[in-house]
Amino acid sequence: MASTAVKAISLHKAIAANGSWSRRIAGALIVKGDVTLNGKVCRRPEIRVVPTDEIRVKNQVIETSAPPARMWKYHKPPGLITTRHDPQGRPTIFDALPLDLPRVVSVGRLDVYSEGLMLLTTSGQLARQLELPSSAFIRRYNVLVTGSRHITSDIVMTLDRGLELPDGLKLKPITAQVSPPHATGRRWVAMSLREGKKREIRRCWEYFGFGVSRLIRVGYGPFDLDHLPPGQFEKVADVQVQQLSESVGDCGQGTIRASRSSK
Repeated sequence: MASTAVKAISLHKAIAANGSWSRRIAGALIVKGDVTLNGKVCRRPEIRVVPTDEIRVKNQVIETSAPPARMWKYHKPPGLITTRHDPQGRPTIFDALPLDLPRVVSVGRLDVYSEGLMLLTTSGQLARQLELPSSAFIRRYNVLVTGSRHITSDIVMTLDRGLELPDGLKLKPITAQVSPPHATGRRWVAMSLREGKKREIRRCWEYFGFGVSRLIRVGYGPFDLDHLPPGQFEKVADVQVQQLSESVGDCGQGTIRASRSSK
């Protein structure tokens, strides 16, 4: 008779996925003795648990089977940062979330001046998987490049081969399609890349002696910005999220549960 395997995960991972704590904090709570497993204090963060185990943190029951992940597309306008907290007090995308939206994390980031498509999900694990270069998801951008020089075929070929910037940052191949320049000398460039290193696009154009006046992410993997207006959200179909979760090796769980007052 065939048997159904039950997936076991480490105790600190189970707490982090379903509670209000990171894995590091969950591990500290376990070592401190604030966690019980099946009625007994457990101080071993690495011990494996299954959905039938009862986990309590400070006597609060922690569910080990989370609901499926959910995801939204968001059109980030310029002027918002994508971290949850900003020491300078600048507005964040999380300040703009509808009150009825559950706690979410972003898939990757855009700098404060950039705009366009962001993915928001209730699954921290799914977000991490989608950010990894190994996921092979292509990020697509429309970039308004400024400068008096021409964008030569040599520049496009250099981007296509990949390059190393003077500070040592190595960039993997980037595809660039250049549109005819405006009368002002500005031109749109459609760019596709598989990584999301900090300010990668802006830095590569600075390397070639150009500036960037607008940077719009128009696609991320199978998702497109389409005609979603700035500042608006659009829910991704649950079946698509499930298929995406399975394709990157995530079970589609790991819902983030915490008070929205933590924004």
